[in-house]
Amino acid sequence: MTFLTSPTERSTTRDHPRARDAQGAARRRNDADVRGTRLPATFDVTAEMEEWARRNTPDVAQSATDAFRDYWRARPDPEGRKADWLAAWRGWMRREQATIERQPGYRGPARQTAPIAAIRIPVEAMCRDHRGHRAATCGLCRSERIEAR
Repeated sequence: MTFLTSPTERSTTRDHPRARDAQGAARRRNDADVRGTRLPATFDVTAEMEEWARRNTPDVAQSATDAFRDYWRARPDPEGRKADWLAAWRGWMRREQATIERQPGYRGPARQTAPIAAIRIPVEAMCRDHRGHRAATCGLCRSERIEAR
């Protein structure tokens, strides 16, 4: 510990160990904020996260979150740190959705295109002999008529 020998000397943090310790702790906290943290062991999907996923990534399954957890827990220390894990999870889910949408044959999320009432066929329009077929277009009745000739 250095003592002041004259009134013109300035006191510095080197002169006071407590001030130096406080500054070191603050610097370590700021470094952790800048460098980020590892994925918390208790990283679970909350209700808000589920709602966000339903709206923004409807085709992505729960297994994508499991893959996210496994990937980031397995990363080495410098690369396995993030400042905002929620933002990292949302980005992961968006990329998974984009991957699904790029696959051949993707037609988008399932949607009801016709009103339910239009799908139901009245009983009178159904074929009496062949369940599930319309009477006017029943191919089975038509083939039976052709065979009968």
